[in-house]
Amino acid sequence: MSDDTITLTLPEEGDSDHEIAQEVYAATGYTPSPENHEDGSEVAPQDRPSLPEPEEVKVNMERASRLLQNIEHDLRALRQLLLAGKAAHLGEQKYFSPNDEYENAIEGVFDGEMMVDAEGKRYQVSANYASKSKLVEGDPLKLYITPDGRYFYKQLGPVERTQITGIMRPDGNRYVIDGENGRSYNVLTASVTYYMSQYGLQAGGKLVITIPADRPSSWAVIENLA
Repeated sequence: MSDDTITLTLPEEGDSDHEIAQEVYAATGYTPSPENHEDGSEVAPQDRPSLPEPEEVKVNMERASRLLQNIEHDLRALRQLLLAGKAAHLGEQKYFSPNDEYENAIEGVFDGEMMVDAEGKRYQVSANYASKSKLVEGDPLKLYITPDGRYFYKQLGPVERTQITGIMRPDGNRYVIDGENGRSYNVLTASVTYYMSQYGLQAGGKLVITIPADRPSSWAVIENLA
């Protein structure tokens, strides 16, 4: 047999690798050669198909590369859809009147961004829900998890509140309010961007904010423009 002749044997029909081998041959343009004639005599090496020309292999490999890029693009798009669906799912959080049938009820306290239970575990609270409900740091909450995995929150009794004015400023990728009481407060970015888009709020703008009346806090809720 010639040293520059390569022979590949195609797996039998029904073999688990049969279809994979066909894909490889199709991608490279190579046709496997039989080792024997129908009468049982050996096929001479020079009579067996040779490997395709380099240019033909290059064209086929470019096509295979394009197909792989398309698959990767589709996978990225699928991941984005899944993440968007998860975000929309969190956005469905709202007030509701649960029944005793919801056994997965967890009590906790709102820390300005999330609910924290007695063991220190934090649970995601939709920024949209927190802003619309005017949740203040320290508000007690009860989380109900439905059988299909949705989150619903219920306020158990708001903490006492007070309102002050303050000046909004950016702080890295977040925003803070410098209150008239000399303290600075974090605010939800979603609230700031809402007032920016709806009311033209800009850095340096004056706002009315709500904070707990009987305890120090790190977070405030935007009430309106001052």
